[in-house]
Amino acid sequence: MPARRDDGLHAAQKLTPRIFAGTSAILFAIINLLKIWPYFALGQFSRDNLSASASLLPVRSWRLSPASGCQARLGRSVLRRVLALTFIVGVKLIWDGAWGWRRRANLTAEATG
Repeated sequence: MPARRDDGLHAAQKLTPRIFAGTSAILFAIINLLKIWPYFALGQFSRDNLSASASLLPVRSWRLSPASGCQARLGRSVLRRVLALTFIVGVKLIWDGAWGWRRRANLTAEATG
């Protein structure tokens, strides 16, 4: 039996694109549910924020269908580039956050000591 060649973005998990997308959606839904309590604690669920979100809901629904159609037409090489750029941006954001936290800790230490 010849070795199977995977060209997908999710070759490491050996998932079909449909299963990969569904698994990702469930993961992000769980992560977003875990963020609800901290947002309540920070007071982010105010009347103004909720009304702004509600006013943007029809726009999101209107743009959802063209986005899924665009994904189907894009080639795998484009999707690989998007995934790589997303990873690079994520690493940069983590770096900036860690650097800012370290810098703030140093400034606090200098101010108190």
